[in-house]
Amino acid sequence: MRKSSIASALFALVLATAGCSSEDGNVFITLDYDSSNVRCRVGEAILPIAPILNGSFFANYVVNPALPNGLTLDLGTGEISGTPTAETVETVFAISADFEGETLFSSITIAVGPQLPATVLTLAEGFAAEVIATGLALPAHIAIAPDGRIFFAELETGNIRIIDATGALLPASFATLPVVTGGERGLFGLALSPSFGTNGFVYVAVASPAGGGDPERTRIVRFTDVADLGTNETELVDDLPLAATTNGGEIVFDLSGNLFVSIGDNEDPDNAQGGASLAGKVLRFTAAGAIPATNPSPTSEEWTRGLRDTLGLAVQPFTGALFGVDTGDAGDDELNFLEANKNFEWGDTTGTLDPLIVGLNISTWSSAIGPRGIVFHTGGGEYTDLSNDLFVTAFVTEAIRQLKLGGAALTVLDDDIEFATFAPSGDDNKPRDIQQDVDGTLVVSTSTTLYRIFRF
Repeated sequence: MRKSSIASALFALVLATAGCSSEDGNVFITLDYDSSNVRCRVGEAILPIAPILNGSFFANYVVNPALPNGLTLDLGTGEISGTPTAETVETVFAISADFEGETLFSSITIAVGPQLPATVLTLAEGFAAEVIATGLALPAHIAIAPDGRIFFAELETGNIRIIDATGALLPASFATLPVVTGGERGLFGLALSPSFGTNGFVYVAVASPAGGGDPERTRIVRFTDVADLGTNETELVDDLPLAATTNGGEIVFDLSGNLFVSIGDNEDPDNAQGGASLAGKVLRFTAAGAIPATNPSPTSEEWTRGLRDTLGLAVQPFTGALFGVDTGDAGDDELNFLEANKNFEWGDTTGTLDPLIVGLNISTWSSAIGPRGIVFHTGGGEYTDLSNDLFVTAFVTEAIRQLKLGGAALTVLDDDIEFATFAPSGDDNKPRDIQQDVDGTLVVSTSTTLYRIFRF
């Protein structure tokens, strides 16, 4: 954490005045605090913070300025405790105590952030959450424009909507598409063109109803943003598989401007291994819906196979590699490194796949967490320490997980941390998607609400 210039001055004062020698002249008596930088939130009791003493018989503790409202300093023991009742900016508090006629000094930095919304139970230390909009209809997918607008797709209404850069929900939908609903069908995925600032292209994966001789199917459709309205609706891909459940449908651009699309196994594990169906695979198209010449086969959309239901895709912003979270069958959810032409073994009953083509599974959650949205944090500013961290929404456990990845390709799981949890309320508070905003904050959708998570 940062230390202000005031903090530096106080530390210099501590060094100058905080020690006095014992009778033998060899041991210096010191006053210090284990937690020198405290981040807490309104309404949450802090763990008592006791001084670390080299010596005994300290007395007459004094703090200046006064601690934040709700926190107290025990004048006899020097322990700080309580529940803050009001927000405060980062402040350095000087603490002194008497020891055998000498006055010793220490300091502690405290910031008090806003109280969490009632729907957020826990959040990592030093972070706060605020509601951007609520009362929404299943905002399952988020995409954030360079100008700060938040686009989101409502799963069952077919609406794509916008929250403008001021945080206001625009009354008119950006666009509305006919959708097949029921099961897990609807608006599956949402992505903005890497050149959105110049072309205004918005892409969506949609479960389309039968009509005009076509069956129900998954389509990829592109709109052009003109003054917050979707114009020039263009169908790019019109014949991808669709079933009641395990449809996948996430879309994301790679660093070359090609579009990845995940397709679930459509309720049949055999699809994930067979070449006759595109189900159970991740596909790769050009931004215009064609097959890229750089695909594993220049005549096939297939990028990788052997997947059950990949609901979250993320391209690592520095390496360009593709990662995905695949939901297992009542457990064994996976984080996978989705390299070209690999097989992730779902639907394989023979156990004879060549090890050279088996894809890299980075982590498996044996108990179901229901991973949905994933995003890599790019770091920067106040969020430098989050660079390359992968955030995962866990629908089943109503949580957000923070994965620390290492190794040359970021394919080694160093840590898996519970970053946030939401209050159980049926499906209402279950997190669905997560994206990084232009300022480094995180935008999270649940079934009814959009939140912003930020550092204070």
